[in-house]
Amino acid sequence: MGEEMKRILLIAFMVGLAIIALLSSQLIALATPQISVGFAHTVMIKEDGTLWAWGGEYGNSPTQIGTDSDWAYVSAGMGHTVAIKKDGTLWAWGCNISGELGDGTAWETLPICILNCGEQGGNESLTFNPQCGWNLLSICVETPYTSVKDIFGNNLDHINSIWKWKSNNWAVYIPQMPDGGKAYAQAKGFDILTEINPGEGFWINAQQDFQMEIQGQSIEDTGISLSDGWNLVGLKANESISITEVVNKIKTENEDLSIVSVWKWEDGKWAVYLPQAGKEATEAYAENKGFSVIENINPGEGFWVNAVSGLQTSFLPKYGDIFTDGKVDLKDLLYTLKLLIEEKEAVETPATLLGIVFDINGDNKIGMEEAVFILKSLAKENN
Repeated sequence: MGEEMKRILLIAFMVGLAIIALLSSQLIALATPQISVGFAHTVMIKEDGTLWAWGGEYGNSPTQIGTDSDWAYVSAGMGHTVAIKKDGTLWAWGCNISGELGDGTAWETLPICILNCGEQGGNESLTFNPQCGWNLLSICVETPYTSVKDIFGNNLDHINSIWKWKSNNWAVYIPQMPDGGKAYAQAKGFDILTEINPGEGFWINAQQDFQMEIQGQSIEDTGISLSDGWNLVGLKANESISITEVVNKIKTENEDLSIVSVWKWEDGKWAVYLPQAGKEATEAYAENKGFSVIENINPGEGFWVNAVSGLQTSFLPKYGDIFTDGKVDLKDLLYTLKLLIEEKEAVETPATLLGIVFDINGDNKIGMEEAVFILKSLAKENN
C-alpha cells in the first residue's frame, strides 16, 4: 500500500471519529441539558432537572446528588463541582483545599449554597462537634438529602455506629462493616438505618473528636410530632429554646398525650426535666440521681421524650380523689401515704404515677422518705 493511500485512510479514519464524537455529543445534548467532565469525575443534569455524577468518589455508575430537580447548569473541576439552579443560586461541593468552594471548609460531600442564597430562602448552617464516645444529635435544617451516607460523607471514617429509634425499634448503620451493619441488624432484630430526617434524634458512637458542618434551609414546619411511649427527637429550628417552651410546644401539638419526662445526654451524663412534677421536684430528683436538670434544648441536640396517653397535665384532678367525694383532701393524701408505706400497688393514685420517677434513694421501692416528698409535692400542687 502506497504512502498516499495510507494518508487517505488515516484522514478518513479521523473524520469518522470526529463524526462519531459529534453525533455522540448531539445525542447527549438531546438526553441531558448539561454535562461536564472533570479530572476524575463527570457530572450531568438530566432533562428532569436532577443532578447526577459518576467517577472518582461517586463510583462507576451514575449516582443522583440530592433530590432536587431544579438544576440548570453544572461544571466539574479537578476535585470540585459548581452548579447553578433555576432560581439563580450558585452551589458548590467537593475539594476545597485551595478555597474553590468559598465556604472555608476542607471538603463538602454535597452541594452547599454559596451565592444568592437569600433568594432561595433561609440558608442555614449547622455545625456538629461530636466527641469520642456517645453523642445524642439531631438535624435542624432542611437538607437536599437524607441518606446517612450523604449526610456524613467522609466523616463516616470517624464513626463506629449510628443509631435511630423509630417505631419502637432501633435502626443502626455501621460504617466500618462492608454491608453497613445489615447482617448485624438482622441478627439482633434491628432495622438497617438508611436515612435521617430533620427533627429526628440519633446517636453517634464516634471513634474520635471531629467537626462537621451541614448546610440547608430553614424549616417552615417546626412541629414536634410524638407517639405514645419513648420518642427520640430534635428541634426543627436553628435556635436554642427553653425546656418549658419546648414542653409547652409539644403539649400544644400533641393534645392527646401527656409528657412524663424529657432527657438529653449532656457532658457524658443524663440531664432530665419532669414536666408533671415541676422544677423544684425535678431538681431534687436529679440531685439524688446524679443527673443535671435540662434548662434549654439547643440546635443539633437530640432528646428523648416519654409521652403517654390518658394522663392529665395535673395528676390530682383525675386520680387524686380516691374517695370520689369530688375533692382531694387530707384523707386522700393519708390513704396514699398508707399505700406507699405498705408498698402496695395503687394503679390509679398519683402516688404510683409520681413514684415512677421519685425513687429518691435508688432502692427500687418507695419508702417513707419518698412518700413524704411525694405527698409534699401533691399537697403543694393541690393548693
